[in-house]
Amino acid sequence: MVMAYQDITGRRSGRLVVKKFHHFGPTGVQHWLCKCACGRTCIVTNIKLLTGKVRACDACEKGIPKLQTPLAIERARARHYRYVRGRVVEQELKRKRELARNYDLESRPAVKASPLPTKAKIQ
Repeated sequence: MVMAYQDITGRRSGRLVVKKFHHFGPTGVQHWLCKCACGRTCIVTNIKLLTGKVRACDACEKGIPKLQTPLAIERARARHYRYVRGRVVEQELKRKRELARNYDLESRPAVKASPLPTKAKIQ
């Protein structure tokens, strides 16, 4: 069975540009290959494109930027390193505090507990 489709190649919907027809879905819905302004490609149904429900790729919709330049990649690595290094430093400090606390408890002289004062007996 041959299905007809409306050619929307080249049409723009938000950040998406329709590049070419991809396939028909199981219910006969048209799926199109689109390219986002960030450079990613995605497959979107014609209904969502024409109604404007999808205006960018999933990553752009979620606010995930694409790392395009070497400088951006280096900055992301530096942020990750600072995050990981910060956690390691934090764990080391926590361990040192725990050791110091245990050392202080062991090095202090034991204090004898004095007996509780009793009431004087009335004679």
